Amino acid sequence: VALLLNTVCSTVVYLAAPGPPVPVGDLLLDIYYMLFIALMGSWLSSLVTDHYRRALKEGDRAGLLLAVNREITSTLDLGDLLGRILGEAARVIPCLGAAIVLLDRSRERVERVLVTGTFTRSADERIQQSLRSGMVREAGEENGRIWNDPNDLHARRAVEPLRDMAARRNAAAITIRRRDTLGFLLMVDKAAGESFTDEDRDLLSAVADQAAVAIDNARLVEDVLEARDRGQELLRRSIHAEEEERKRVAGEIHDRMGARFFEF
Repeated sequence: VALLLNTVCSTVVYLAAPGPPVPVGDLLLDIYYMLFIALMGSWLSSLVTDHYRRALKEGDRAGLLLAVNREITSTLDLGDLLGRILGEAARVIPCLGAAIVLLDRSRERVERVLVTGTFTRSADERIQQSLRSGMVREAGEENGRIWNDPNDLHARRAVEPLRDMAARRNAAAITIRRRDTLGFLLMVDKAAGESFTDEDRDLLSAVADQAAVAIDNARLVEDVLEARDRGQELLRRSIHAEEEERKRVAGEIHDRMGARFFEF
């Protein structure tokens, strides 16, 4: 379009200009300059539009992650926290099924599993069985994987709990990691029949990073509360033992004095 308009305009100016005729070479040079300027302007305009769209997308993503962070950091109860993380992950990337797996402090056994959607209670048990059989070490090697090919999905041992019970089209497994692997976020069958993208993986990884910090904080709070309860229990036992000792000493003094008075 730029080439056509510039050619027409330059030709009209060339024919309508008063005075001696302009050499054809100058006309072609003018057309080239105008075309170059038009193409550069179009290219810069497309760059500006692309950066603007990207900025809007990043702004939406930042706002979404801020909302997720505000939601999952508003509680320090570990059970409630895991439920919120699972709900926010399903809201960020709508899927037919989702599960969050929390490992214990040894990183070898499952502490808690929360499932929703197409995951059933049998999936809960299957996940724990698969993790006990070595899925932790295999899945923990990668921070995040997506499987959009059903054949590849059902051929991988690392996603064994997703077979025959939830995932029919695709799946995503995101590792919740801080210093060590804390657990996994499993998403299956993305809504509307779509495939998981690298952008989805990055977004879920960002959610998993926030979840790792929140889980660490919740566990620290649990440790503090347990230490406080143990301290209160030790104090109660100490006071009880002291009272028992006072009663015993008072009883001995009473018995001895009673015997002495009886003898007197």
